Amino acid sequence: MLRFKFKKGLRFLQGQKTWTLLRRLPTHKFQLEDEQGVIEQLTHDEIFERWHSRGWAIDESSLNENSSVFYQATPRDLSSFSQKHQDVAKRRFAYLCERAAVEGSSLRLPALESPIVPIPPEQNSESTGPKPHRTTLYRWRIRLSAGKDIVSLVDRRVRAGRKRNAVLYRYFEDALNSVYLTPQKTTKVAVYEEVRRQIDRFNKSQPESARLKAPSRATIFNWLGELDTYLVDVSRLGKPAADRLHRRSIGSAPPCKIMERIEIDHSPIDAMIVDKATMIAIGRPWITLACCRATRAILGFYVTFNAPSSLSVLRCLNQVMLPKTDLRNRYPDIKNDWPMHGIPEEVVCDNGMDLHSRATEELCLHAGIRLTYCLPADPGAKGSVERGFRRMNEDLIHKLPGAVFSNPEQRGDYPSEKEAILDLDDLTYLITKWIVDVYHQTPHRELKERPIDVWNRQVQTALIEYPAHHDSFQIAIGEPAERTLFLYGIEFEGLHYNSDELQNLRRRTGESSKIRFKYFDDDISFIQVWDENKEEYFRVNVSPKHNDYVLRLNRQMHRVIHAHRRRAYHELSQEMDPLHAKQEILDMVSEARVDKKMRQRKRAAVLRGHSSERPLDFPSALDFAEQRSLPSKSNPPEDLDAGLEDELPDYEISI
Repeated sequence: MLRFKFKKGLRFLQGQKTWTLLRRLPTHKFQLEDEQGVIEQLTHDEIFERWHSRGWAIDESSLNENSSVFYQATPRDLSSFSQKHQDVAKRRFAYLCERAAVEGSSLRLPALESPIVPIPPEQNSESTGPKPHRTTLYRWRIRLSAGKDIVSLVDRRVRAGRKRNAVLYRYFEDALNSVYLTPQKTTKVAVYEEVRRQIDRFNKSQPESARLKAPSRATIFNWLGELDTYLVDVSRLGKPAADRLHRRSIGSAPPCKIMERIEIDHSPIDAMIVDKATMIAIGRPWITLACCRATRAILGFYVTFNAPSSLSVLRCLNQVMLPKTDLRNRYPDIKNDWPMHGIPEEVVCDNGMDLHSRATEELCLHAGIRLTYCLPADPGAKGSVERGFRRMNEDLIHKLPGAVFSNPEQRGDYPSEKEAILDLDDLTYLITKWIVDVYHQTPHRELKERPIDVWNRQVQTALIEYPAHHDSFQIAIGEPAERTLFLYGIEFEGLHYNSDELQNLRRRTGESSKIRFKYFDDDISFIQVWDENKEEYFRVNVSPKHNDYVLRLNRQMHRVIHAHRRRAYHELSQEMDPLHAKQEILDMVSEARVDKKMRQRKRAAVLRGHSSERPLDFPSALDFAEQRSLPSKSNPPEDLDAGLEDELPDYEISI
């Protein structure tokens, strides 16, 4: 994917006219000049508006441009020892000092052969207790003179203790493996009882002199306390839980610039959403969120009733990379701007199957994005987006009617389904307004300033890259596929795609050639076919016989209809009119919208294809079918004249 930066020499094409970027002005505007020397000053948003409307295009020729870490450990000092051993070292040092005073010398020995003179009791400040022998004083003096550190005088038996009975400890280890280090999470008392049981069984077969004395409960508890707690938790809780319990928070160097690292993740929204038509709760949607690590700013989101998939990731990245003018147009009452967009250098995500999809990997390769996967069950590796979910829940979602909160204890007896009144479009509006007018305007706890201020300051010096071609990026977010090209075109998921340009490609490549193309989940009316010779994509629409069928139909609904045809009509599925099967599925979805079970109502919402980019007021295939089936409203008849002033005819009565 071609990308561009706002740097000197960048050129934009406007028909036959070329605009060259000269400099950035102190007013934060860009100064551009055409071939005739006409100077124009435009803001960042004005340039993107012309680029987004395809009035300007990027001149591709202007895009090209002619230790070892050491860790040092601090040695142990005297204060790290117990008070008992500190007193012993100080007393030994006092003996040496008094001996040096008697000899009239310092602690620096001139020669190791100097005789050792015993310290007289009247000159010994530590006169109480036994006095050290002269060979002991000599040994202390040698140890002290080596490093001049009083720690060398600490008793070397500091770690000495009672020797452990190897036979009893072997029984303890057997009981530990069979009773304690298991997922059942038995208590320490069970280990003591198992040890007693094993020793009693052994003593029954031994004479009185060879019998073992069972260790006390305190001894068993002490041995348990000496175990490695991490390994114990791995055996009792499992490795993922043990890793979370013993996780390290040693800090990490934050990225030094914006768009260097963004983090993406999914989460169910802690609120019930209703169907706009029936006002019945249909379930909790999913949100995909992208956060910038350097600024903690939210770069984009995508809300849908579908489970996390590659479509959610691609739509979220679409909002990350492109200007967000559409949201400002949909919600004009939002007060502040949302200027964050561009191509990131690295995308960090978890190990979900949706993020390992071929479409996601190809998009990142095409855009030059480094895709990094975190370790399984390691949410701390992408802490910015996890913190973003928590902030959103605490500041917004949990305050909405119909919230389900984070756990059942927090929810209590709150009737979330009965209190829910927000539809998906209302939720999209509230999330957008919270991000732009609340989250970006509130000082971050770690940064000590607002995310919008961090972005605006760093964007003055950072060179952010943007997609050079809008259409190329829209094609890049499609799902790749490969099929054989026939006389009737390409057949994909029960639909035929054909055009004159596609048949010209068939004549060049030959019969039954394999063709690569991109398809899209939100629109099945066309595909983008790759031409190897021209090295470009071209659009191929569905065959005219399917035009009525694909009208406002998303791919998930089409797959359900296609499966229904095969299941209900078997071998007649190819001859069966797909419009008939489509109407049957639409009728099922209409019934599911008012079903008593929330699972069915949520499935109906999934098939309707509503999301934050396709709001509930945007008609789907089901809405369009329902609108066509509604009887048209007829105008009431005009009021007729009462006729009170009309002349009445004369009647004669004949007898």
